[in-house]
Amino acid sequence: MSKEYFSHDIGTLNNLKIVKMMNEYGFIGLGYYWAIVEEIYRADGEFDMNDIIVMSKNTGIDENELTTFIDKCVNDYTEKGEGLFLIKDNLLTSASIKKRIALRNKRAAAASARSEEEFIQLEEFKNINLTADDYEKFKNKYGEEVFTKALDILDGWLDRSSSNAKKYMGKNHRGFFRIDCWVITEAKKAVGKSGANWSV
Repeated sequence: MSKEYFSHDIGTLNNLKIVKMMNEYGFIGLGYYWAIVEEIYRADGEFDMNDIIVMSKNTGIDENELTTFIDKCVNDYTEKGEGLFLIKDNLLTSASIKKRIALRNKRAAAASARSEEEFIQLEEFKNINLTADDYEKFKNKYGEEVFTKALDILDGWLDRSSSNAKKYMGKNHRGFFRIDCWVITEAKKAVGKSGANWSV
């Protein structure tokens, strides 16, 4: 089963709204709070309060106790007029959860766009993936001679299938040329000194 994570502020216990809540509920309230956050997050940032019985069953918190706690988090445990949670159109959410959901969606969209990029076929380099944009960018940055030598060095190293080499490998068992990788240094040495040796 795949797991999903969300960021957790390390300053939670210093948050005035949390302090107000814990003054009444103690650490039990903190447990309630994070259980509710998880339920909201699983509901993609907005939990329908009509389904409060579902949240009650999922969290193990009595339905009446849960409803009372949420109401206090919305109306009593506030700072500058904003509660720990807010309810709009009977949907339970919070500004911080919405921010995290937006960030998650942005990262997912970026990852999806990257995975859909077309990789060019580098017939002479069987172990390396490159998009056409990256190929041109690196070639222009380092010069064709250095970049081609770098690809040659990296391809040979990846062919060894060492544990270090495997760190470069993607799901299709081909490596990605990284702009910060050591092969550029080795390629510059090789191009600058005919017959230079390289090792890793």
